Amino acid sequence: MVIARNLVNVDCRVSQYVETINRLHIEGAKLKEKLTGKRDQQRDTQRREVLEEVEKAKCRLPHRQASCTGGEAQGHPRTPG
Repeated sequence: MVIARNLVNVDCRVSQYVETINRLHIEGAKLKEKLTGKRDQQRDTQRREVLEEVEKAKCRLPHRQASCTGGEAQGHPRTPG
């Protein structure tokens, strides 16, 4: 009878471990999704910042200043584009 009871206890423990492992897999998948979302958001923010810096740099170029200021700057006529 002791052997049968030990087998039942082992079966119960194994099923608990399986449930715990499954929950951990689900939690890991959710955390990966969350991390991916944050990475995407950071990448988008960095991309926007880089584009803003590029535009600022373009405006600092002498031949582009007129188009960036919306009028004539430093004697350069405004050119489209």
